[in-house]
Amino acid sequence: MSLAAAVLENRLDVLLCRAAVRHHGNRTLLAHLRRERGALVTFLGEPGIPPTRQEIDGALIVEAASRAVELWPEGEQRET
Repeated sequence: MSLAAAVLENRLDVLLCRAAVRHHGNRTLLAHLRRERGALVTFLGEPGIPPTRQEIDGALIVEAASRAVELWPEGEQRET
C-alpha cells in the first residue's frame, strides 16, 4: 500500500472514531460508514477497481436510453 493510501486510511479512521456528534443525520452517516469501513477504500488495494462508478453509470444510461427508444410504441408522439 502506498503512503498516500495509508494516510487516507488513517484520516478515515480518525473521523470514524469521533464519539461526540450532535446531529442525528451525521450520527446515522457515521454509523453507516463504520459498518462499511472495509468497502470504502477497496479501490486503493485493488488495481482493477475504479475509484468511481462514472464509467459504469454512463454505460447504463446509454443502454437505458436505447431501450426506451426501442420500446416506445410506434406512432405515438414523445414529449420533449
